[in-house]
Amino acid sequence: LDSSLGVSFFPEVTWIPVGEQVNIYCTHMASVSREVTCASPNSISFADYPNCGKGLLMSLSNDNNDDSCYVYGASYVGGVFDFLFDINDKESCHRHCADHQGCSAFTYSEESGQCFLRRSHGSKVQLSGDSALEIVSGDMSCFEDLSSRLSIFNSDPKVGEQDLQLLNYGGCELHPPPNVALVPEVDWIRVGEKVTAFCTEGNTEQKTMVCVDKNSLRDSDYPVCGEYQDNFIELMQ
Repeated sequence: LDSSLGVSFFPEVTWIPVGEQVNIYCTHMASVSREVTCASPNSISFADYPNCGKGLLMSLSNDNNDDSCYVYGASYVGGVFDFLFDINDKESCHRHCADHQGCSAFTYSEESGQCFLRRSHGSKVQLSGDSALEIVSGDMSCFEDLSSRLSIFNSDPKVGEQDLQLLNYGGCELHPPPNVALVPEVDWIRVGEKVTAFCTEGNTEQKTMVCVDKNSLRDSDYPVCGEYQDNFIELMQ
């Protein structure tokens, strides 16, 4: 069970034995829930999760605005190219770094108001002492990653839960040809998951398709059925 996409579980568990049930509900919209049974090992997929819609977007937005990219009591090694005085808060230090081309990280002292901008940096160093918690650092790549994910939602209102899951975890979208059905009936599967595709007309061929990497499934992975077979072979040639 994965709670990283804006869902919670009742009871609060990270896995359930085969045959048991769990209630999955949206963290930001508790009224939206779904009871799911573990029918076989790892049989529960994201397709079984409730559609949290805006709740997932709210969760992602909160991640972008809270302290998820700020590291307290830590600094980075080297790379300082500029430092500023009388900076009011860590958010202002972050903005100064964003405004300087090539700034990859920053360190801010809440006690002195100093902001150190880093063009390149080494590993993160955890500080010690009474004043350690007054030091806040941030890696710009973390903020850029969250901003890019949010921009997808802002630019296309049709983007939904499926797109967020594909973006975060990687998966394969499923576009079966005519006369082919899928079990389970899903629009996509996560990397490592599988789906059975079979012919609804014509021959009885079926295939088990595994998503080994993001969008790794191709048209040629589906079974070829009935009248569609000749057209498919001609297209493939």
